Amino acid sequence: MQYSNQSSLTRTTLIKMGVRIALVIITVTLVSYRHVMSNLEHQVIEQLEKYIVERGQRESHLFKLAMDYHAVFKKEFIERYQRVGDEDPQERFNQLFEKKSDGTIRLRSEEFQGVKRPNGAVSKGMGGIISRGIQVTPELRRRLVIAYDLISSYAPAWDAQFKNFYVSTPESTSIGYLLTLDWYKEISADLDITKEEWFYLAEVKHNPTRETTWTSLYYDQVAKNWMVACVTPIDIGGRHLVSSGNDIPLNELFERTISDHLEGTYNMIFRQDGRLIVDPDYMGPIQAAQGRFYMGESGVPHLSHIFELVTHKLANVTVIEDHKNAQFLAVTKLKGPDWYFVTVYPKSLLTGLAVKTAGFILFLGILSLIIEVTLLFIILRRQVAKPLNEFINATQQIATRDFKQELAQYLPVDRHDEIGTLARSFSQMAKQLQEAFTTLEDRVAERTKELAQAKTVAEQAKTQAEMANQAKSSFLANMSHELRTPLNGILGYTQILARDRGLSVKQQEGIGIIQRSGEYLLTLINDVLDLSKIEAGKIEIYPTDFNFNDFLQGVTDLFRMRAQQKGIMFLYEPLSPLPVGIHADEKRLRQILLNLLGNAVKFTTNGGVSLKIGWHHDQIRFQIEDTGFGMAKEDLNKIFEPFQQVGNHLHKAEGTGLGLPITKRLIEMMGGELRVESELGKGSIFGMELKLPEVAPFVTEEKKIEPLIIGFEGPPCRIFVVDDKWENRSVMINLLTPLGFQMVEAENGQEGLEKVHEARPDLIITDLVMPILDGFELVRRLRKMPEFEQIPIIAASASVFDSDQAKSLAAGCNDFIAKPFRVEALLELLSKHLPIKWIYEEPAVATPIPTATLWVEPTPEQAKMLYELANIGDIGGILEELENLEKSNPPLLPFILKIRQWATNFEEEKICKFFESYILNV
Repeated sequence: MQYSNQSSLTRTTLIKMGVRIALVIITVTLVSYRHVMSNLEHQVIEQLEKYIVERGQRESHLFKLAMDYHAVFKKEFIERYQRVGDEDPQERFNQLFEKKSDGTIRLRSEEFQGVKRPNGAVSKGMGGIISRGIQVTPELRRRLVIAYDLISSYAPAWDAQFKNFYVSTPESTSIGYLLTLDWYKEISADLDITKEEWFYLAEVKHNPTRETTWTSLYYDQVAKNWMVACVTPIDIGGRHLVSSGNDIPLNELFERTISDHLEGTYNMIFRQDGRLIVDPDYMGPIQAAQGRFYMGESGVPHLSHIFELVTHKLANVTVIEDHKNAQFLAVTKLKGPDWYFVTVYPKSLLTGLAVKTAGFILFLGILSLIIEVTLLFIILRRQVAKPLNEFINATQQIATRDFKQELAQYLPVDRHDEIGTLARSFSQMAKQLQEAFTTLEDRVAERTKELAQAKTVAEQAKTQAEMANQAKSSFLANMSHELRTPLNGILGYTQILARDRGLSVKQQEGIGIIQRSGEYLLTLINDVLDLSKIEAGKIEIYPTDFNFNDFLQGVTDLFRMRAQQKGIMFLYEPLSPLPVGIHADEKRLRQILLNLLGNAVKFTTNGGVSLKIGWHHDQIRFQIEDTGFGMAKEDLNKIFEPFQQVGNHLHKAEGTGLGLPITKRLIEMMGGELRVESELGKGSIFGMELKLPEVAPFVTEEKKIEPLIIGFEGPPCRIFVVDDKWENRSVMINLLTPLGFQMVEAENGQEGLEKVHEARPDLIITDLVMPILDGFELVRRLRKMPEFEQIPIIAASASVFDSDQAKSLAAGCNDFIAKPFRVEALLELLSKHLPIKWIYEEPAVATPIPTATLWVEPTPEQAKMLYELANIGDIGGILEELENLEKSNPPLLPFILKIRQWATNFEEEKICKFFESYILNV
């Protein structure tokens, strides 16, 4: 058998060697390219730095010259003003100005046409106006005459560089030299020059530094020229006398900026606020926007990027490398208006030179590669390929025979070089293979059986894990739905009853207790869902700015009441001054404190609970101490495991056992650590330290009490409620019917479909989980009916997972509200989707207490009773006693109102101090 050389060792070796050498050549070429590119970039940066400095000085000359002229004018005006003193140039003023029929006073027309004065001066191109209603005082006449003389002397000489030199006064007067157009003669008497930019830029509130300033860019239609005005306020002793201004034509600057540039580059000019002034590609849009074409709002990414780079560069940086757009930006500022002058140098100019150099190096490398491969081919063919071909032919012949035949006769085992050694090794290997092949099939079969068994076990474990996860998700969804459904009825009716103004204070307190208890149960449900979300990594921290004092007030008020109801003490102790506003996740911080304080109150029957808070350098430390049952040391780690409650079973209270695991994980997500110390029978201490930055200054918005909604304005509205639970339908009907809505109800989706044609509702509120036909299918079928394709549909469901909400919106619902719902949230959705306007209850007018009414004091027995109730913290008893006093002794009303306010705010200490001094005085 003859060996085919299609995949010969020589060819393979040559290819591998060639590839390696080629990689070396390419690497050298790339390194050379980078080196050349680096040198070129360095040279270009030096060239740009020199160019941009010289160009900035050149283009700033015109603006600097204008500022110099203004400085000369300002100095001369101040000197003349101080020199004339109190002189009243009335006669001279009357020669210059005349009163017009429109009520204005204007410079005489001959001043613009040209008139020779006794002093030999010819006033040509002069104009002026005093707005009507302006009182012309001797002092105003002095300023206008001085301004006239100076303008007529200086302005003609400056006209070669600048146009339209003018002076304005704070009294809304102006006088100037405008050679091409008698503007002051043409303007209407109604023109308010105080609204002109060149006028108000000189005011103190717009120019507190009193320096020369520059107006926005504008296009003069008469002169057919882009211009900018230079304005200089002239003050003496802090009093604004006049302002000088002149228009600087910019066409030559624009033409020079566009046409005079380095080869391959272009120039641009823009203001600090991003207003583009000159750009060769955007002169049309600039003119169309009347000089108000903003780079950041243009929608052109590369303009926005250039603006960001230039305005955020370091002060001493002249050349910026724009990596995003592969270009250099040479930047300078034009003196005077502080405009940015930028030269854009594309890197592609350098790339061409670098590529030529690297290409030459690559050519030399390829030539060297061809020579090296040719020489290597000759050597390999003679020294390696020929003997290896003999060995390959022999081994291929052996491949056609079995292992029982002698292999040595087919191999070149008699050779004394590397090939002979390889042949002898191959012969020995063949004998070993003969022995191995005899048992290989048995081993393969055995191993295959083991792998099959292992695969079966793995598949069973995977199936069990998936079933467990599915069961967990199903359990959480069902539990949440089943518990939220009755809670919707409880919390719904508490909100309905809370709207009843006829309830007594005691009844309102009872409703509040029911609502708080329901919300506490809702918190337990949310704890389970939160734990599931935390384990899945789906909970995130959303910090906002909020009032820390109001936040703590709400928390402490809640637990002060809970502690009083349980007969224990609650102490809130700030260890240092606390910030008014902080930046944190308010919801999660409240959840942490409610869990920790709730546990402390729950497991304390004697003594009390204290909350201590200290603040230092944005670090806020919270410490909750209680005198409750405490825990043994071996139980401290167990309390952070889900569904675990440690200690004696007689002392375990209500709860899910999820509060502390959730709290610990939330604290860790906020960058803190929960610490616990406890001793069995003596109480526990929970502490944490969180970095909660202060927000200063923090402006507290005044809390507004929203008035009660009692009805609506607009066409009659019919609402269709579809829910399988009577309690949920009852809440909706009893809430919305008093407001004037017509209510229709159905027990499930199928009944809803049957009734909807007859009901013809304006809005539908539907549950999602219902028998016979669920809410998802109901909505999908309604959306297929032309008459209900656009009707607003709100999904109201106790299933609060994000997937349920997304699924309801995908089915065609317009909005989603979770059960239990807040009345305000439901009413907000109704006003969003219905053409109605709410009618609010008129604020109750409090019966004023006549100022002459004397303060009637209680009897010593009445005062002593209220003092004792306050001393033991019985807020309910205080309120009940005050209600009895109000009925039996109306003259005590001022006294009762004061004590009731303190009691409502749980300010027992104020009540005690009040009665201590009162009892002593009595």
